[in-house]
Amino acid sequence: MEVFVVPVPKSKLDKVPAGERAFFIHVGHVRNEIAVLVKWLKWSVNDPTNNPVLKNVNLSLSFMLDRLLADKLYESWQLIDRAYIQTGLKTSLGASLSDEARNAFGELENYFSKPKNLINQLRNRFAFHYDPRKVQDQIAAIDETDTLEIYATEKQANLFYLVSEVIVGSAMLETVKRGDYKLAIEKLTKEIMSLSLHVMNFADGCLVVMRERYLGTNIDELAAQCVEIPDPPHRDEILLPYFSL
Repeated sequence: MEVFVVPVPKSKLDKVPAGERAFFIHVGHVRNEIAVLVKWLKWSVNDPTNNPVLKNVNLSLSFMLDRLLADKLYESWQLIDRAYIQTGLKTSLGASLSDEARNAFGELENYFSKPKNLINQLRNRFAFHYDPRKVQDQIAAIDETDTLEIYATEKQANLFYLVSEVIVGSAMLETVKRGDYKLAIEKLTKEIMSLSLHVMNFADGCLVVMRERYLGTNIDELAAQCVEIPDPPHRDEILLPYFSL
């Protein structure tokens, strides 16, 4: 697999106006975090097993990553608001963005303009903060047919409290779609993946514009070098296991 390595010398970075320079670094960081979490989420559901223990843990991992992504999407919009909209970069940079990046920004702006959106609720109740009352309500709704277990092994690192994840995960799904977990999972997945793509498309559009303005528009100006790395596995073949020896 080929990777193009583009150096970013400090001499060039120093020539970027302070506001754009800070936004360039920060939005690149956000883009990396969202991309990594999306990959982890995908790998957590690449589950070929019929083993109920592994299925339960993998589902719990995917819900944890959903919550982390919800928090990062919330914080991504806070950054865009403070460092792009309020600083005037929306005017100076926005006009040069691709249609895809402008559309992505519009989708994000429309979504986060609604204060009771799902991402805000998940972030405030289950990701960045904890909501004991919501969990207490969910405990009261549990019945004898629910699978409440603890998985213990010789290694402390493999200890897993499924009972906690069942109750917290159920409370989260009740927040998404009351009384229908199947529709709740579908809605949660659709919104998180859609918003993640919008953040990455917007970030990519901004980064391309600033890169071309201040670093170069072609391989020669960028001083890019092609480097070979070992071919990675296909994304559908990667698993994100919890248990390890």
